[in-house]
Amino acid sequence: MIGVLEKAVGRKKKGKEAPGRDDKAVKFDRTLADKAAFVCSRRHQTMAEYLSEMCRPRIERDFLKETTGIGGEA
Repeated sequence: MIGVLEKAVGRKKKGKEAPGRDDKAVKFDRTLADKAAFVCSRRHQTMAEYLSEMCRPRIERDFLKETTGIGGEA
C-alpha cells in the first residue's frame, strides 16, 4: 500500500490549471493528503477538484453563518 501511495503522490501534473478555476495552495495534514492523492489517482481527478467538491458545502454554510451574524460577531 505504501508503494502505491508513493507512486500516486509522486506524480505531479505540470501545466496550467483548468479553465474557470482559481486555485490557491494551502497546508493540509500530510497523512490525509497522501490518502486523498491516492483516491484522486484512482478517480483520475485533481486534488483541487476533489477537495473543493468535498469542502464546498461545509465552507459555504459556515461562511453564510459568519457573514450573517448567526455564528457570532461579524
